[in-house]
Amino acid sequence: MLVDVIDRVRRRGGTSVSPDRTGACQGMAGLAGQCDDRPVTTLWMIEDLEPWPDQPTPGQVCRPTTYWTTPGATDCIRELVRDIPARVEQITVDDRVELLAHLGHGVTTVLPPQLDTLGDVVLTGHLVWDRYLWMVYRTRPEGRVLVVERHPVIQRTRRIPTEDAGWYGVEYEGARAVHRYGPIPDGYSIVAYALLVTFP
Repeated sequence: MLVDVIDRVRRRGGTSVSPDRTGACQGMAGLAGQCDDRPVTTLWMIEDLEPWPDQPTPGQVCRPTTYWTTPGATDCIRELVRDIPARVEQITVDDRVELLAHLGHGVTTVLPPQLDTLGDVVLTGHLVWDRYLWMVYRTRPEGRVLVVERHPVIQRTRRIPTEDAGWYGVEYEGARAVHRYGPIPDGYSIVAYALLVTFP
């Protein structure tokens, strides 16, 4: 059962142990029997807060459109960074050259142009699920991921009064962090979700 895969991933602590444009998630049906002792690749993926009908939960399989973010980037959360082997190739689409990384098990992700790397490499960072990725990149990432865990990402919030009574602006301060347990602390807001995923 897929619950065995989730249990194995959690026992390993979310560590990497081996090298269609749709955001829809599906349940576990049809994947029974794929759980064995083969190596499991796990990594983190940030889910944006764009309005979308699907809300992935642990145990669901998704087909996210993703790009890869690296340490130092504004959207990279340091505690989620992992190293994962990949094969990077150049893709030409509509006269544009883009980088596509093959992570294994049929899963691909788009790389930012500043990485400027090709061939067999080790990527450092994590995935970002952007449901509107097609507006920035022409390459369409593919593959399925199994959601193992899902946690809110929070950031300190400061309310800015406006001229209109009862209305205020919001500014975010400090680093973003994954909130794993308990209620959201006062003065913080959810800015994204962090999904621990593996390749079914």
